[in-house]
Amino acid sequence: TDEEGRYRLEGVEPGLRMIGATTAEGRSVSHELDVAPGVNGLDLVFERGWPVSGVVLGPTGEPVAEALLVLAGDSRAWSGLDARSDGGGAFRFEDVADGTYWLRAEHPDHATTRLEEPVEVEAPVAGLELRMAAGTRLVGTLSGLEESTARRTEVFARDGTTGFEVASVAADGSFTIPALAPGEWTVMASAPDGRRATEIVSIAAGEREVRVDLSFIDGLTLTGTVLLAGEALTGARLVLRNRDIADSAWGRTDHRGRFEIRGLEPGRYGLVVSRFQDGLHHQEELSLSDDREVLIEIERHRVAGRVVDADGDVAVTDAVVQLRPRGADPALFPTGMLGPGTRSDSTGAFALGNVDAGVYEISALQDGYARLDRQLTVGPGDVEDLVLRLKRTEGALLRVLLPDAAAARSIAVVALDPGSGVPIDGGRFMATTAGDVRLASIPDGRWTLVVSSADAAVAEITVQVPGEAETVQLGPGTRLDVVVPALSGPVVPAATLTLQDPLGPFFRHPGSGELRQRWPIWNGRTTVENLPAGAWIVRVEATDGQRWDETVTVQAGGTQTVEIR
Repeated sequence: TDEEGRYRLEGVEPGLRMIGATTAEGRSVSHELDVAPGVNGLDLVFERGWPVSGVVLGPTGEPVAEALLVLAGDSRAWSGLDARSDGGGAFRFEDVADGTYWLRAEHPDHATTRLEEPVEVEAPVAGLELRMAAGTRLVGTLSGLEESTARRTEVFARDGTTGFEVASVAADGSFTIPALAPGEWTVMASAPDGRRATEIVSIAAGEREVRVDLSFIDGLTLTGTVLLAGEALTGARLVLRNRDIADSAWGRTDHRGRFEIRGLEPGRYGLVVSRFQDGLHHQEELSLSDDREVLIEIERHRVAGRVVDADGDVAVTDAVVQLRPRGADPALFPTGMLGPGTRSDSTGAFALGNVDAGVYEISALQDGYARLDRQLTVGPGDVEDLVLRLKRTEGALLRVLLPDAAAARSIAVVALDPGSGVPIDGGRFMATTAGDVRLASIPDGRWTLVVSSADAAVAEITVQVPGEAETVQLGPGTRLDVVVPALSGPVVPAATLTLQDPLGPFFRHPGSGELRQRWPIWNGRTTVENLPAGAWIVRVEATDGQRWDETVTVQAGGTQTVEIR
């Protein structure tokens, strides 16, 4: 928008569209518009919000000045509306829209603190009191690193409530976090050569200082060179994950395509080479029994073609075309970075370069059309004149409500074939102020939708496309922290967790649009978010054949911890 609030969006496809605007302070407004050919007009009006105010106090009731207050719509969100407390500890947010928020306070001399109950805003809110604990000082040292490496090593602590706290690391490898809240914290150090060291510490209320020393083992070293079409590949990220034990590491290629990853345990590894800016992806397997030097040669191919309407070969413009390596390990390659992507131009044409040889799933996505997925083999030559035909669909309209009946804001959905359970589409969507979201690329038919939002429980519904709008009422969601002491330690087997209803179905989570049914266990722990209340069979399976099954009863809302022995 310009200084008068005016805006203009060019190249908008005709049809039902959601138009939204967000301010720098985090306020948002959105509106549906049936866009017609030619010039359309739509004014977006931000509703007047409510003031939210209170005071921040220290452990003995003294006011805390210059505390950072964050008001967020999700208890685990690290962005939202922010304000500063004044000399008397008072704070005030202006123009807060109706909704449910979580209030957090941060200050360098106190432990980060979150108000235990959410703040309900539907009128002015005053008199909030957030009492910050003095916090426990965490100190420690790094060992097993050269001085130059220690200076560039990152150390942080993480818990399940307040999030991350970053340590300051001195040249001699000593580190400090000035104030941590009581509870259980995972303290992790990440060295620039890919090695990691982790310890878990429990902090009791009133403790003034705790010490955690982190030691890096020498282990095995993998060095090598990465070539793309015979030339050095610079700035590529490498991720290694052990197939047998809970061990992973990463590195990056330099200007010569060289890399070095140290501190590895012997075993079988999955290796991924990726470069974010051009979507490059390469994956292979390798074994380590000693230090090893490797040469990774990645082919370069071109994939090009057109995206057209299946009913008349008319060009479909601005369609998202994505390549996903078939069989890519999502634990090694983050969601949303699964391969090169591009958009079709005004003639429907698209082209992708730097595509490695292999078998891919190619997808094409555009609102008003059913998502297309098909298998594509790349290599030995280029793929030219590929035609992707999209079929029109009305999609599905959902209204998603949180447990308190307030409208959900951010919604994750995965659509599944109800018979096979195979995902056909998914994503994360911003809803209207009423909680409405249109899933514009679900094809005609009957589908199961897995839906989640913020701190609410995952829900599954069945929809018919085309069909009437569906309302999804979400229940209270529970965060389940699972501890498996037998899988805690420097060298333990890799393991995953699943949750199963005693009556049969497994728990499925839509993530950020990628279906999730298994959770990896690291250092004897994992966390499952948005779990509905009820009885669940917690199943842990390790690569060495060990298996644990325990039925737990999950209460609605909050955080619950279960220990599996």
